[in-house]
Amino acid sequence: MSIKLIKLSEHETGSLYSVDDPTNYFRIKFQNIKALFKPDTYNKACYIKWDVENADLSKIRRFEEMLSSHYSKITKSNILIRMNYPRMLNTKHNHSKNPLIIDGSLLSIGNFIAANLEQRYDITLTLGKVFVNNDTIKYPLLINKISISKI
Repeated sequence: MSIKLIKLSEHETGSLYSVDDPTNYFRIKFQNIKALFKPDTYNKACYIKWDVENADLSKIRRFEEMLSSHYSKITKSNILIRMNYPRMLNTKHNHSKNPLIIDGSLLSIGNFIAANLEQRYDITLTLGKVFVNNDTIKYPLLINKISISKI
């Protein structure tokens, strides 16, 4: 496993890095998972929280540990643990880049999932750009591929 962070820009609020993952080690697949809530939409992106109670999250945890130890800062985790809820994974999808066409209508993945919350999905995630400021490290898990689960 070898990844490299390439600095893209630096601002007074922090620095932005792209993740170079030539072996696709951090391309993470989940099968037969379900969205817990309707997606949250902000600007041109939607954020989807998935029920990953029984999923293997070791690659995500390993990446977060690598970031925290490299920068000696706290990584804001995309693995969410809340009382009275199953373990969740927060993901991001830029719906302006990959719209869906279903029955001749243009939809975003967020709108499709909101209308089909009972469905189970197979998703593939990749790492988004890493933002490092004085206190924390943030990064999105981007939905690279999504389909309705056949399981």
